Amino acid sequence: MRGRKAPRTDVGTVVIHWAIVVCLVVVLGTGLRIASDEAPLRWLTNFDGVLPRENPWFWHIVGALLLTACLGAYVAYVVSARLTQRTRLDATRLATLVRPGPARWASAGVVLLWMFFGALTVELATGLLLFLGQSGWATVLHRHTVWLCLAFPLLHVAFHYAYAGIPQLLRVFRPAPLTPVPPQPDVLALLARQIQMVDALKKGHRPVSSRASEEETASTRSLMPPFAIAGATGLLIAGVGLVLNMWSMSTLQVPEVSEPPELDGDISDRAWGTAPPLTVSTSQGANFGGTGESLVEIRAVHDEDNIYFAFTWNDPTRSYKYLPLTKDTAGWHLAKSAANVAVEEHLMDDKFSVLLSAPTMPFLGAAIHLAAQSMDGYPEGASGRGLHYVGPGGMVDVWVWRADHGGTLGFLDDAHFGAPVPPTADQVAGTMRYMGGFQNDAGPSCFIDNQQGMMINGLLRSVPLRLPRNLEQMRIAMGEIDVSPDVSEAEGARWWMTLDESIPYSAERDASIEIGTTIPSVLVVCVPSGDIADVQAVGRWSAGRWTLETARRLRTWSSSDLPVVSGVMMWVSAFDHAATRHTRHIRAIALHLL
Repeated sequence: MRGRKAPRTDVGTVVIHWAIVVCLVVVLGTGLRIASDEAPLRWLTNFDGVLPRENPWFWHIVGALLLTACLGAYVAYVVSARLTQRTRLDATRLATLVRPGPARWASAGVVLLWMFFGALTVELATGLLLFLGQSGWATVLHRHTVWLCLAFPLLHVAFHYAYAGIPQLLRVFRPAPLTPVPPQPDVLALLARQIQMVDALKKGHRPVSSRASEEETASTRSLMPPFAIAGATGLLIAGVGLVLNMWSMSTLQVPEVSEPPELDGDISDRAWGTAPPLTVSTSQGANFGGTGESLVEIRAVHDEDNIYFAFTWNDPTRSYKYLPLTKDTAGWHLAKSAANVAVEEHLMDDKFSVLLSAPTMPFLGAAIHLAAQSMDGYPEGASGRGLHYVGPGGMVDVWVWRADHGGTLGFLDDAHFGAPVPPTADQVAGTMRYMGGFQNDAGPSCFIDNQQGMMINGLLRSVPLRLPRNLEQMRIAMGEIDVSPDVSEAEGARWWMTLDESIPYSAERDASIEIGTTIPSVLVVCVPSGDIADVQAVGRWSAGRWTLETARRLRTWSSSDLPVVSGVMMWVSAFDHAATRHTRHIRAIALHLL
């Protein structure tokens, strides 16, 4: 109709509506980025160009807190402004769903809104459980409910368009003053007032006007208009969230001991009895009996010079074998389940990693970049899942223990995440793995691959770099040989060779080795030394659990190491015979040295 005014929406609704939209975009965008790292949802990497890449966990958590605050503010606004009829789901509104006309779409929009509120409540509740360390069913429910939240904006717009077309959609861009809605009459209050007036007339008194009382009520109401009530509610919810975060932070108490523990994979030492254990649930890894989860128990003590950690975590199998070399009728090949070794999740040794950071953002993700193309102009990570690095001038300390590599020699790899390293020509070409900002600390590389390319009968074949000097002794050292990932290796077994135990490859020696033979694909060429060997470590597996004891000087004076003092933040990860897919937890553990 010509001359009819375009529909408008009160300014409070407009402001809160767009605040919810912004928070929802942040939460859904970062959530999809995090979910893209999970194997069943790898197709989400097709949207790498639009999904956020920096600090997804931090913005996901902050966005969720602000979204909760905005939703609380919206509820407070609707109630205080007497706008509940907008979302009332009564019999009359439900009846219009089966009647033709625009009212049907208005009612469908209200039903959709309540479905969205329900889904969002589930998302926020399960998100809070994940934030506090719960996993399992909470992860599954959180992951699946998000699709309802993603569908809502599209259907919400479609239903409004079906109801009144483009003008209805544009009303959220046309703010208007809030029109006060008169309160619903209180029948009992009206009856009481009528009785008072009748009594007054019978006694010959003039009835007292209620105008002064009404003016006082209106004045009181004006001191706290609906939008102010909404803002106060949102701030209260955000404040409660911040207090909850501070109250629930995990702190690892590190007492001082006069007699340090012995590093043997056994935590029965008296020193460990003084260390209160801290348990953290880690999830979203590979294997671990199909759960992808492992519960990690952490203890720590220190003396004047060193800090000692004991990590115990669930792992159903003891895995030492690392891509063993197996001979068949076609020759030698690496036993593996994936063409890309970086995503191997069957024939790898077990690992455990520790990340130490100076006090900083208390959520996982500052050094983790999940996009396949994490940096424009730089190569992708070999796994296609992203890279580890920090900003210029930053550094976080990383310890990587491997059951079959340095683990059996009493060391782990002391490494760090720094700024992205400029790639070499081979890394740009894809012939060498690019590691982003991950680097081992200074020191000799004592572990090399026992594999080389060799021309045989005019064809390039992969053959061992060295063969066992004594094949029978090597078989005894490896223990029972079974390439199934579900079979534990024997205690004390080792799936590597030293130079003294091996000889250079030759066709003559190879010809004497029978089909079906398996030998190690790892050569140990030295004893770890230098910065890379700053951390001593001994692990032992028993009854479905690994126990790893470590020791390092509190301060190494190396630019690649972080001094261990109170306030340092720690994260831990467990690998169950997987190359890169490890468990993780969101929130940092703060160290407190006593």
